[in-house]
Amino acid sequence: MKNKDNIFFGVLCIVIAVFIVWNQLVGGWEISVFKVGITACCLLIAIDSMKKMHFGGFFFPIAIICIILDDELGIAATGLSAGAIFVVAILCTVGLNLIFKNQRWEKKIERKEAYWSQSHQGNETDGKKMDGEKVSVVSKFGSAIKYIHSDNFQSAYVECKFGSLEVYFDDVLMGGNQAEVTVNIFCGGTTLYVPRTWRVDNRISCSFGAVDESGKNISESDSNCLILKGYVEFSGLDIQYI
Repeated sequence: MKNKDNIFFGVLCIVIAVFIVWNQLVGGWEISVFKVGITACCLLIAIDSMKKMHFGGFFFPIAIICIILDDELGIAATGLSAGAIFVVAILCTVGLNLIFKNQRWEKKIERKEAYWSQSHQGNETDGKKMDGEKVSVVSKFGSAIKYIHSDNFQSAYVECKFGSLEVYFDDVLMGGNQAEVTVNIFCGGTTLYVPRTWRVDNRISCSFGAVDESGKNISESDSNCLILKGYVEFSGLDIQYI
């Protein structure tokens, strides 16, 4: 399936490239190369996001396309402002997320949250410290700092929506040679502080977001590995080595 996706997006990129050349040489649709390039990037993100049911990753690129091509699409004549277009994108994203809350990725996350909540009731020893092999850290509409302590760490679920979150893993010993952290970050900023001796395998999917690494990593090929999975949408995730 992934190979078919690569073929599809590869062909789409070639078609867009041919259109740019044709439009510059022959003319027809008066549109700048810059606008075509931005539209192409947004279109690729929108298609990929819709396949994964990431509604925010679909509607916001479509909104950007409508704004930069307002004249070409006749939107400017309607008097619809850029602010109104973004409000529509936000409302559509929130609405569809509520309607399809139990679909695919959300089902998987809910099962994990239920498992963690049942297995680790009371693992938060105070307002900031958390103990356990599998921990769940959630911050919504606010800011939080959490310090994880474990002598047999296996996995963690980190969720941050409309806020900021800092999670420290420097007081953690892995139970084996690898552990897993699943992130679900939307419109928020999150920093994970991990030991500089750990290897980090980044498998996170980003839509209008970024995953950055800072600090010095001194891991080797046989060092313990932290696998990062999940999604970062309209947000930033920073991996800070300490």
